[in-house]
Amino acid sequence: MYAGGDVVYGPRILIEAVRDGQHSARAIDGYIQGREVVSITHGYFTVLPDHKMPVDWMELPREIVPTRPLDRRIGIAEVETGYDEEQALRQAKRCLQCGVNTVFDAEKCILCGACVDVCPWNCLKIVSLAELAALDGQADDLTLAVERQFGDGAPGAAMIKDEELCTRCALCTQRCPVGAITMEHFTFEETLQYGNKPD
Repeated sequence: MYAGGDVVYGPRILIEAVRDGQHSARAIDGYIQGREVVSITHGYFTVLPDHKMPVDWMELPREIVPTRPLDRRIGIAEVETGYDEEQALRQAKRCLQCGVNTVFDAEKCILCGACVDVCPWNCLKIVSLAELAALDGQADDLTLAVERQFGDGAPGAAMIKDEELCTRCALCTQRCPVGAITMEHFTFEETLQYGNKPD
């Protein structure tokens, strides 16, 4: 027997039911063919040269999803009836696009601090190597690596980013004078690999 979604785990989000459906389909396929089906995932980044968030995305309020009246919630009827098209488009603008990432090119960065200045959420900081080492707990190793590259007594600095604060607004990308920051979308493709059938 193959099952998933709400019937197994109770009410959850839609994407988890989709995942369960895919797992079940692979298991059924493998059972019918008499061989193992393995999912192989390949990920890659795509540069988004013109990435910008909608102008008013931070001001848009979260709207409660419309629901079926209490006296109509019978049997297996869906409780949430969903947004209409206009509401859905408004709510989609609130998405922080977690698949989009700021990617820093250390070879180009001149540590000018322009991205730190423009960041509205203070998620970027330039720190000394001593501060970085204290955060990482590897002061001696880090200092030695810098001295080998830049010579003894090099002050050194590093850029750190708090991913939990970043909203992918791309202001840092637009402000960087040397093009050291790009906005890149992470995508993955899945392929199925079949094992050998038993003799």
